[in-house]
Parts: sequence; C-alpha cells; structure tokens
Amino acid sequence: MLVLDGQGRFAFTGSQASFGPVHQATVAFPSGRTAALLVYEVLGPNFHADAEICDGGRTHCFMATAPMEDPGTPRPSTPSARRAV
Repeated sequence: MLVLDGQGRFAFTGSQASFGPVHQATVAFPSGRTAALLVYEVLGPNFHADAEICDGGRTHCFMATAPMEDPGTPRPSTPSARRAV
C-alpha cells in the first residue's frame, strides 16, 4: 500500500491476530510531502474484518482487508480479459 502525506508510523488499531507486523519505508520529498510504502502479511485464511491500519495522527486509516488490486491483472472490461474467459 502506498500512502501520501501520512504522519508518523503506521500500525494496526483493530484486531491484528491474523496479520503480521506493518513494515514501513518512508521518503520525504524536498516539498515537504511524504510517501510511505506499507507492507504486511495475512497469516491465515480466517482474518478479522475489523483490522484497521492508521498513521500516528489517525489522519490516514484504512481497513487491512480492503481489496488490493495488482495493476498488471487484466480486468473483465479489457479485450484481453474477455478473450481469456
């Protein structure tokens, strides 16, 4: 997950029993803006739907179970995906 202008470290705020720790790499640009790359692992198939990840100021929060898309995965609306079906 890439988050722009987060404040401080990101961490779980809800149940995290089914997830590994949040690993974070942050870069600060000369303009003062930041970009944080967050990586975490789902440890099993039975994860808690209320698991939330927030930055230190709770300015940026999102559900850890939110769907994530791979930009390289074809979507059904693309011609290549329609041919594959």
